[in-house]
Amino acid sequence: MKFFTILSIYLGESLIIGAEVLTAKYTLANQASTPFVIIAMIVGALGSVLTVWGYFIGIRIFSSIWVVTAICITSIIILEPFIIYFLTREIPGRGALVGLVFGVLGFIATLIL
Repeated sequence: MKFFTILSIYLGESLIIGAEVLTAKYTLANQASTPFVIIAMIVGALGSVLTVWGYFIGIRIFSSIWVVTAICITSIIILEPFIIYFLTREIPGRGALVGLVFGVLGFIATLIL
């Protein structure tokens, strides 16, 4: 069940981040239409449902809000640079890469310790 908690949170956060990044990208290019924004909001809402479901399962499995919160925050730290690069082709700076490394280390420490 730990796997499903992590999967649900990571998938949910991926959908939310993707909707955010695409909306920002198309808005900056003056290409965001109302139907596009509505679709992005629906995708973001689905991501929120998955994230909340991951919290629900995670609290039961880990018996600690802090472990589940660490998983969620780490998912953002790990996923956001990859999603931004995949969707925009922008290369992250040195600080973002250092943050990514610490995020991965924090995630590993949360699961092991």
